[in-house]
Amino acid sequence: MDNRLTYSWIILSVLISTKGTIRISSYIVAHNKFNITCQWTGLATDVIFYRQTQTLAYPSAGGEHSRVDNVLQVTDPENECHIQSSLIVACVCIKYSAVSCIINNTLEEQLIVQWKCAIYINGDRIFSNITSLKTYEPAKITTFQVDAFQGVSHVTLKENNTAMLTCISEGFPIPEISLKRDTLAFGASIVQSEISIRGQLNKTFTNVSRQMTGKYTCVASNEHGQSEQSLYLNILYPPSVIRTDNVYINEGEGLNITCKYEPGNPPETAVHWKKEGIIYSNKTLLYPRVARTDAGNYSCIATNTYDNGHTNFTGVDSQRFILHVLFPVSRKIPVTDFSNYGNEANIYLGGEVTFSFSALANPLPTSAEYVWHKCSDTNCTEIANSSRSYIETYRDFSNLTVVNITESDYGMYILQVGNGIGKPHTEVYFLKRLSSLPTKPMTNMTVIGLLAGLSGALILVIIFVLAEYVHRHLTRTETIDVGCQSVVPTTSYNDDTTVKLPFVPLDRLDVQGEAIALYSSAAQLEIYSQIDLQLVEEMISRNDGSTNETQLV
Repeated sequence: MDNRLTYSWIILSVLISTKGTIRISSYIVAHNKFNITCQWTGLATDVIFYRQTQTLAYPSAGGEHSRVDNVLQVTDPENECHIQSSLIVACVCIKYSAVSCIINNTLEEQLIVQWKCAIYINGDRIFSNITSLKTYEPAKITTFQVDAFQGVSHVTLKENNTAMLTCISEGFPIPEISLKRDTLAFGASIVQSEISIRGQLNKTFTNVSRQMTGKYTCVASNEHGQSEQSLYLNILYPPSVIRTDNVYINEGEGLNITCKYEPGNPPETAVHWKKEGIIYSNKTLLYPRVARTDAGNYSCIATNTYDNGHTNFTGVDSQRFILHVLFPVSRKIPVTDFSNYGNEANIYLGGEVTFSFSALANPLPTSAEYVWHKCSDTNCTEIANSSRSYIETYRDFSNLTVVNITESDYGMYILQVGNGIGKPHTEVYFLKRLSSLPTKPMTNMTVIGLLAGLSGALILVIIFVLAEYVHRHLTRTETIDVGCQSVVPTTSYNDDTTVKLPFVPLDRLDVQGEAIALYSSAAQLEIYSQIDLQLVEEMISRNDGSTNETQLV
């Protein structure tokens, strides 16, 4: 059986008034539709197509089959875009540039159809390229990208940003598109056009996380083929500092703490410790001997950075801990109350006194850890609140007040206070007796009289001292050193008429005329030098009924 090919041409002519270029393109829209577009430069008046059909001819046909069909002509494409055709067709004229038509036509498998355009320039006919129509097109991916990262196969994003993956494919029949990471498929929105063979898949990730780092693949397929493209998402995130518990350490001990963290992306990490805005060290916080001034809030700060020109990233994480430096109780500041200068007070019978103590310690003592004692020559008795003595105690201070002072109240008082760190602190106070002064409020005249009297008294004192010196020099009587056997005065001012009232500065007289004799710090040091604290602690530890005769000096 002799098969012969028969060629038929449908002539498409493009008449233009100026020189130009021309090209033709086509693609399948559906099984019974295709698009053909003729593009040119210049001005055109009419458009006619050339179509060449190659088909199988049977011998009985008696020769070649030829058929010329004027299937499509477009006139005045610049204005009216008038279409003449025996086919079902819809055309769009693009002024000065192109005619694009959708033609309804079922393609038969025995036909091979080719189309081309031709234009006339100065009487010369110029043909376009030839385009062939096929009944199928294998799937092909033309675009797979993340947002504006066109053509980038390794995309870097910051954690918590939003990103959209777009995959575009072409083919006929229209390809099915899917997105997967490893073997996991993602749901996505698919957009398809009714006048094209293009399919598009969009996948939006909101607040991308570090778990989304990895390789993503777009797959497009139809019955004639499959295509796929991959890209890699690199999610940047900061390191994660592991929390350090608060530290409690005794003063003088060593401290060594390393900042621990989970690396981020990128994994290169800079680490340092900071206290109150000041950088103290790098990854390791080291103190050979901790001081109380080292206490405070410490933060471990871990940082990673990334810069590739398109994406700049700095990741920071931090954790804080508190360093508590523990140290025993000591006296905070000297008490400046006029009723308690230093640790010694001179008060008259019937008066009152307050001994105060401010604690410097960590932790601060509890109220129960402040214990006041009244000591005699042989033992010390814990003081409890009564009608004439009461104790006011808070965490950082304690006050002992004695009112309506009697002879038995004079002597030594001891405060012991601890906080469980080191040895308890012992503070010693002395209450000495002072004769009474007039209690009437002083007027200006009183002050003037007192000044005059004191001036005269000063002269008498000088005369008395000189006479006493002469008397002692002549008699050379022996003296007896009795030592410091007791802190309680043994001589009553009321019974000894030769004892003069001590000089009291006017600024130390209160509004009731009460006077307080102030002792220098040198005198206070002399008092402390006469006290054996070990004996004091032994006396406190004894039972209240003890009659041991051990002296305090």
